[in-house]
Amino acid sequence: MIRARAVLDAAAAADLRRQTRALLARSGDPIVVDLTDVRDVEPAVAPGALRDLAYEAGDADVDLRVVRGPGAPSVSRALLVDGALFELYPTLDAALRRRSDGAGSPNGR
Repeated sequence: MIRARAVLDAAAAADLRRQTRALLARSGDPIVVDLTDVRDVEPAVAPGALRDLAYEAGDADVDLRVVRGPGAPSVSRALLVDGALFELYPTLDAALRRRSDGAGSPNGR
């Protein structure tokens, strides 16, 4: 599970990519990215931040699960423009509980 920082700028997006790569190198379990704390997104970063993670996870044949709570601010919507590339969940618990479809950890991560 990766928790995004409150401000998603270029440095934070690079950190998300680094953490994703580290998880992909260790496991084939789904990767959960929690956007619950995101309060501000740098406009230049928004369009590609999750897309890049989704492509890397897809290349590794790993599910990418994104948590955006129902009360999340509208700024996190800018990150979801490529929503067809990942699964979106309303809570962290829901993303962690869902079992993968025959792949990954039997306890859903």
